[in-house]
Amino acid sequence: MKSLSIMTKALVLLALFALFSLSAADVPLYADKNKAPEVTPDRRSDASDLMAYESEQFLMSNILNKTVEELSTRQQIIVLKRGTALVFPRVVDSVSVHYRGTYMNGTEFASSKVDGEEEPSTFVLGDAIPGWISVLRMSAVGAAFRTFIPPFLAYGDLGSDKHKIEPNQLVIYEIEVIDVIVKEQEEL
Repeated sequence: MKSLSIMTKALVLLALFALFSLSAADVPLYADKNKAPEVTPDRRSDASDLMAYESEQFLMSNILNKTVEELSTRQQIIVLKRGTALVFPRVVDSVSVHYRGTYMNGTEFASSKVDGEEEPSTFVLGDAIPGWISVLRMSAVGAAFRTFIPPFLAYGDLGSDKHKIEPNQLVIYEIEVIDVIVKEQEEL
């Protein structure tokens, strides 16, 4: 093992430690391997922990994509189109966007489409989830991007009943900035 770096040796030792510290009780056995057990209130934290783990694994593999940029918050983005206007929203400003929200598996849970027509959604930026606020504050009008929002910047350990988002679930949004409605100084 002389040719292995110290970091590689440490990772191998850590993996071996983790492997040997598991007991048979830690490994779930299901009658139907294609179906996870039903989530009941007493098992909710287990499901939440599993979702947090899956979200982290998704981000770790996603960053290998050369088009993905990672922010200091661990949020990831792919810029689809650069904005042209030099207007960047503040948290007190309103933004008008087209958007589509999906789970990690690609299933859509939200969209600005109404009856098949793309209708912009307009809201005060400060009312959005933290993951939206961080990327929209640095996006000019005309920008379009896909963002991969970790749970702590999305719906956290509570999830969202409205969108059927599980606790600690990563969400993906495609967002196009249509307009920024700047709140005037005297309105502040």
